[in-house]
This record gives sequence, structure tokens and C-alpha cells, in this order.
Amino acid sequence: MKRLLGHRAVVVGTRVLAGIVGLILLGIGLATLIMPEVVSTYLLSLSTTSGAGISSLRGNIGALFLGMGVFTLLGVFLRQRWFLLVPIVLLGLVVLGRLVSIAVDDFAAATTAALAIELLFILVLSLALVSHALSSESEPRPHAVGAVKS
Repeated sequence: MKRLLGHRAVVVGTRVLAGIVGLILLGIGLATLIMPEVVSTYLLSLSTTSGAGISSLRGNIGALFLGMGVFTLLGVFLRQRWFLLVPIVLLGLVVLGRLVSIAVDDFAAATTAALAIELLFILVLSLALVSHALSSESEPRPHAVGAVKS
């Protein structure tokens, strides 16, 4: 398994896929900042009529997606793939929120597609992180990671 995941083709392939994920996340974040009404209606299935709702979309959702996109692209283009941990954790928290909502609220079929996409993004980013760590190009882990592990 280590030989397969650390293979150069797998490392490059997962890096490209992670780059695509980063561009998608960045695009959603920018779209939310520029045209929150359109994004809320067509992408998020939300109804916002007040200025406070639109402000929350821009400030919370837009910033979340922009941050995930930026850290994903940092992890793709810099040698420090540990940057990918940030969007992995944030997407994991989004998934947790969706699962709580499914358990507590009425099940909305529209959330199934979003949940599947978020899980796919977590898988792609995790594979990019692991494949790079198992490759010969892997850099030493940051000191903070070693301090947390021990």
C-alpha cells in the first residue's frame, strides 16, 4: 500500500485533484462574496431576504470557503502539504454539522448531494496528504506536529 500511495503518478494525480478541489472551494467563496443571493438560492438552498442574512453569508460561508480554498492551494503549490490539514478539518466539521442536522431535523434530500461532495473532497485531500507523506519527496514534518504527537 505504501508503495502504491507513494508512487510518483499517485502523488501527482492526487495533487492535481486537490488543486481542482481548491479552485472549486475558492470559486464558491468568491461567488458567495460577490453574489450571495444567487449562491444562497441555487447552491445552498437558502432563503435570505434581510441584509443581516446576506452579511452572514458573505462573512461566514464566503470566508469559510475562501479559507479552505486558499489553504488547499497552499498545500498543492508549496512543498508543505500539511496545509491540507486545514481544509480537511474544516470540511470534517461541516460534515459533522450536516450529520447532526440530518439526525435532529427533517431529512432534506438536497443535503445528500452536498454531503457526498464534501466527503469526496475530504477523501481527495486526505489522499493527497498521505500520498505525499509516503513519497520520496516528502519533507520533514513541522516541529509542532511532532510536539502534538508525542
